[in-house]
Amino acid sequence: ARFYNGTDLNDDGESHDDWGFCIYPRTGSGFNDAWIPELMYSTWATTDQTRGIQEGFLFDEETLDPNIGTGFEKAMNYWKDLWPLSADACITSTFVEGRCAIGIAPPGCWKSVFVNTDEGGVAWRDRTNGDWGPVLRDENGEALWRPTFKDGTYAEPYRLKPFGSLEVIDRETDTLVECGPNTCPKGEKIKPSNELPE
Repeated sequence: ARFYNGTDLNDDGESHDDWGFCIYPRTGSGFNDAWIPELMYSTWATTDQTRGIQEGFLFDEETLDPNIGTGFEKAMNYWKDLWPLSADACITSTFVEGRCAIGIAPPGCWKSVFVNTDEGGVAWRDRTNGDWGPVLRDENGEALWRPTFKDGTYAEPYRLKPFGSLEVIDRETDTLVECGPNTCPKGEKIKPSNELPE
């Protein structure tokens, strides 16, 4: 996010309105502000909850003492760094216009951005044979965007697993240690994008 923030991502000659990170909700979005702590909790859990859901991260599972320590601090510092590099994702056209390097939001947000069938929406799918077609089109029928591989062939959608943390909390010392088979038994390495199936 830091690398791409302020660079001309969509080749429109402007870089002041291109962002490294687009997120929804942003502060002031009303009811959806409640999702902001969930983002922070999910980041915090990657350092403090490494053995599955039976291991709490907010409270010690035996004493119910709060686990607010080094892992919490690390998660909040991530968000403190990301927030100034971010813009609204769902309630503006920023993401669809190609002005965001990374986007994160609740699932309903992306559906509203990419599959909105109202003509006034940011984007909508072409309807063919009663089904929604695979290509996003503008009011002239031109494809807005279609994911492709380097050779130009269509890239089928796939889901990525959420990222974890390379460092996790040692519960005995409240220090960060490297994630490995003993400290992160449920962890797995994520392949670089050039190793993903085509």
